[in-house]
Amino acid sequence: MVKFFRALIHPRIPALDSHRPDVASVASVIAATLPPSIARLPERTAEFGLLLAAWAEINSGSGHLAGLDRMRAALRAEFGRFTGAQIEEIPCAGTAAALRIRVRPEAATRIVLSGHFDTVYEAADPFQKCRWLDADRLNGPGVADMK
Repeated sequence: MVKFFRALIHPRIPALDSHRPDVASVASVIAATLPPSIARLPERTAEFGLLLAAWAEINSGSGHLAGLDRMRAALRAEFGRFTGAQIEEIPCAGTAAALRIRVRPEAATRIVLSGHFDTVYEAADPFQKCRWLDADRLNGPGVADMK
C-alpha cells in the first residue's frame, strides 16, 4: 500500500521515506496532497457501508435477469447523481444489458473503470442477506467482489 502511495503522490515526501511509516503520517500526507473531494472520502465510510449493504442485498445472480435489472436500476440511480453523468444501457445477447457511465468525457485525462454487477448467488440461494461482522467488516453476497 505504501508503495502505491509513493508512486501516486511523490517519491520524496519525507513522511513516506521510512520503511514502515505510521498510519497517521501517511494519512496526513495523503489528505494534504489529494483533492478535497477525495481526501474527505473516509468521512463517508458509514454512508458507503450502507450503500454496499443495500446493493449486496439485491439478488443479482448471473442467471437472474429480474435481479440484474434491479441492480442495474440501482446503479443507474446512484451514478445518475453525478453532475453531467451520461448513462446508457448496452444490450448484451443472452443476458442483462450492460451500463456505460461517462462523466466528463471531454476531460484531457480520463480513467476507465470496468466491472460487473452480477453475483454467483441465484434467486433461490440462501445467501441473500448481509451481516456486519464488526464495525468495519460486512459479510454478504458480492461485498468483496465488485458491489
